[in-house]
Amino acid sequence: MGEARHHDGDLQPDGRVRHRLEHDDGLLRSGERTSGHRLHLPSALHGARHDGGGHHRVTPAATTAGPAFDVVGFGVNALDLIAVIDGFPAPDTKVPIEEFDVQGGGMTATAMVACVRLGLRARYIGKIGTDFWSRLSLRLLSKEGVDVRGVIRAKGSPGHVSVVLADRAAGQRRLFFRRPPAYDIRPAELDRTVITSGRLLHVDGVDAEAAVRAIDWAREAGMRITMDGERIVPRGWAAFPRDARSFPGSRDACRAWRAGADRRPHHPHPGILGRRGRHQRRG
Repeated sequence: MGEARHHDGDLQPDGRVRHRLEHDDGLLRSGERTSGHRLHLPSALHGARHDGGGHHRVTPAATTAGPAFDVVGFGVNALDLIAVIDGFPAPDTKVPIEEFDVQGGGMTATAMVACVRLGLRARYIGKIGTDFWSRLSLRLLSKEGVDVRGVIRAKGSPGHVSVVLADRAAGQRRLFFRRPPAYDIRPAELDRTVITSGRLLHVDGVDAEAAVRAIDWAREAGMRITMDGERIVPRGWAAFPRDARSFPGSRDACRAWRAGADRRPHHPHPGILGRRGRHQRRG
């Protein structure tokens, strides 16, 4: 991976990880921090510390036999700036914010946090910039116990940030996001050993070509595969040769069949839907 690879712990030749202690306010580079520096961040960012000295310990990979992780997630991470309001304002007007919070976001990153909270060993793989927001996003993942040694650094890039307006009255939200072009991941940037370091691979398909490469490696390694279904990944059905027929609805089956030959061997023919009956495709 060359210089693009970032490690939050020191990997030794025997595969073990040497712990590295990092201060909780370590969001600034060493040259930017002063002895009197303090961060003023929303309370949600100050989670329980893992030792009595105000430090967070990076969790090492398991040293027992078998995969180091239960779940490896490859996909998007983001930082969400969330404002809760009581009704969206009309143009050129103002409304007060009832609540404000900063939380980690991104489909795959969020899924890995959920896995850790359920007691699983989870690793996150994705791209991250080098500005304040990027470092904060990475820190929130690490504080949750997600392994982030496999992230790829986009040097000089700002972070993936979303501004979320949540309307409490209507139960709706509006999301504005910035995902820098440098966050796009090419297949050549992936590390096969890192991708296949778990029992299950979870992808979101935002970087479709890289996701397919990761899926291919995972299948060859005998890993199970899950995918966030927000968008269709080219050749994505190939990851689920036995289960693909349970995903599409009756109309989607016809569309998927017409989409290309790469999906057809792994997708149910739209004319045969079992107990759901039959659909005829013309043209």
